[in-house]
Amino acid sequence: MFCLQVSAVDTVGAGDSFLATLLDSLLDGKAQEVALERACRIGAFVATKQGATPRHDAEGIKALKRK
Repeated sequence: MFCLQVSAVDTVGAGDSFLATLLDSLLDGKAQEVALERACRIGAFVATKQGATPRHDAEGIKALKRK
């Protein structure tokens, strides 16, 4: 299972971001494993930023390390 360990700053919006990304990826036809990893990365990224809708940074998302 894909897992990320991050230092949470604000968890508001992290679950919504996770679910939205997961659904978007699956509806776009991505494999379940790819969709889940993408959703985990986005949810974890949002949790590391202040506010429910932080500006997304592709490099910051890719830089998150697996646990």
